[in-house]
Amino acid sequence: MSVGDGAAHLAIDGTSSVGLSWRTPDGKTAKSLSVAMRDAKDEIRAVRSRVKAIEADLSLIPWRIQRLWLDNRRWNTEAWRWRYAEHPLTGAISRRLIWTLHRGDQHIPGI
Repeated sequence: MSVGDGAAHLAIDGTSSVGLSWRTPDGKTAKSLSVAMRDAKDEIRAVRSRVKAIEADLSLIPWRIQRLWLDNRRWNTEAWRWRYAEHPLTGAISRRLIWTLHRGDQHIPGI
């Protein structure tokens, strides 16, 4: 996300928090905000709001995944990959789980 003359870099840390770092215009990680970045108060506020929103979503994902097992949900491979394995938020958790793959009457555990 652009902030002044630089950018905010958000990354999921673990399964429930979001790391926030600041980048200079040339892409280097900055230890502190530049003057132009500090003057972009609305953009900084938007970044921090986005971090809180993502963390709120991350807190719900384990519950939603647990419900999948109880609801006996099934998807084809592409839909599952899109919704879980490759999704920017759910992927952080779902790639660590053992899933049950169904092929006919077979139930195959897989990672």
